Amino acid sequence: QHYESTTTTTTTKGPVVAFLWEHVYNDPEFTRDCKRAVMVERKALARKGAATIQSASRTKVDRIQRSFEDVFPDACFILQLRAKFVRFVLKQSNNANTTITLCEFLYGSCALFARRMTEYCLFQEEQQEQEGSLLYFEATWNNGNNQEDTTTTTTTTSQPIYCYGVDHAQCCIPYTTIQSRETHGDPLRTLKDLFPGNVGSSLSQLWELCNDNNNNKDPIALTSRFEDFLKKAEETCLTICGLPFKQLDKKSEKNFMLARKKSLLDALERTRDDDYNRVLELTIMVLYQQIKGHCVFGSNVSRDILVLLTNEKKISEFVKRVLLEASKALEDDGSSLSDDVVSSLREFALSKDVSKIKGC
Repeated sequence: QHYESTTTTTTTKGPVVAFLWEHVYNDPEFTRDCKRAVMVERKALARKGAATIQSASRTKVDRIQRSFEDVFPDACFILQLRAKFVRFVLKQSNNANTTITLCEFLYGSCALFARRMTEYCLFQEEQQEQEGSLLYFEATWNNGNNQEDTTTTTTTTSQPIYCYGVDHAQCCIPYTTIQSRETHGDPLRTLKDLFPGNVGSSLSQLWELCNDNNNNKDPIALTSRFEDFLKKAEETCLTICGLPFKQLDKKSEKNFMLARKKSLLDALERTRDDDYNRVLELTIMVLYQQIKGHCVFGSNVSRDILVLLTNEKKISEFVKRVLLEASKALEDDGSSLSDDVVSSLREFALSKDVSKIKGC
């Protein structure tokens, strides 16, 4: 607004306002200084805003890194404890049982471990938004249904899934595979391209050992891959994610198994009486831990693995009869399973020493 058009207005407010308007507000140097001051202030605010965003981003990165570091030892522990159970099955069972257990360990437990490290590497390299869509993970359940697992965070904690703690009460583990979205794309080649050097190569080798590409069911070949994966994981974890593979010792095993038993009993308490299969699974998992110190898992826990349990001397004839009766009823439709049997299963799991339960 020009001075000439406002002279009348300004002069009605007194000589001071008129003087300032004429000699200060319309001064070119004053106007230039004002513009410079405004520009400097805007730049300062912009820098402050960017610093705030960077600080918030850094805080989120630090939180995720700390969460991953917190849960990674347990991921190593449960892998070793399940491997211990696999070795037990290899010594005790026939080829059919060993094949099922080996496949579920390799394509389930080992693949989940590889996925945890792969997603953490994608996060570290900031590839999840930029190039993460080149890779995805597919879960295959025992019913044969395949589905892309697109879960990335929880709704309550906003934590990525590779920061989840291990599920102590998990029995059946889905087969997990890594896939490429590119037409005829090789996910292992994509890993090497995304992570040049030893990181991509090591991840590719782990996935090659735990990917069920050839549908190989040979127990000897599966046993070899089982041992190779454990060895490779131990050797390459530090290279891949910057954390060493946490070896299980007596103290850490005791603490882990105590936490696992509590989780199993909590899960059993939450399970409805009419969810017969879950009640039986959890009972067997608790009893195996109590009697043999094993971290039992697998889709055949309530069938073939149960038979191994009933062969133990610490299992009385009464407990053995109830367990086998429940398993037989579930092979049908479960309708013949009585409330007394379900109550007995819960009693077995809650008992401090199942060998003392004699029944009638």
